[in-house]
Amino acid sequence: MRVHSIKIMILLLVAIIFVVTIFNQKDQNERSSARWADNFQLLAHFDNVSGLKVGSMVAIAGVEIGEVIDISYDTKSYQVLVKMVVDSKYNQLPVDSSAAIYTMGLMGDKFLAIEPGGAEEYLSDGDELEMTQSSLIIEQLIGQFLFSQTTRE
Repeated sequence: MRVHSIKIMILLLVAIIFVVTIFNQKDQNERSSARWADNFQLLAHFDNVSGLKVGSMVAIAGVEIGEVIDISYDTKSYQVLVKMVVDSKYNQLPVDSSAAIYTMGLMGDKFLAIEPGGAEEYLSDGDELEMTQSSLIIEQLIGQFLFSQTTRE
């Protein structure tokens, strides 16, 4: 009887944690939508977005200015299309700005960094950042390093 009660208590605890997690996720999504209510969308194509996900931060010089809202594969360009929202108070991004995918710290989350260009014209809602740098893949870097070491010998 005692073992049966412990099993029921564990099951209830798991159910409560599950329900709290669901409500927390829903609340977080609603807050995220409201947070970027006054915004504009930008697009960017990348060869590789490994580790980047919907909700990832969009930043300029480490300052959060928006977030990634959609990641999809473009069958026409054979690249990944990333859609992002940017707070409208940062609406003076030059048209020659670039985007790159970086990692926060050594093993942190990926984020999208925008490097402002020098043009006098500005990006507007729905424009695309033409210059992009894809996510670095650690395994490829290690392989290149090891291969370069073996060819020297």
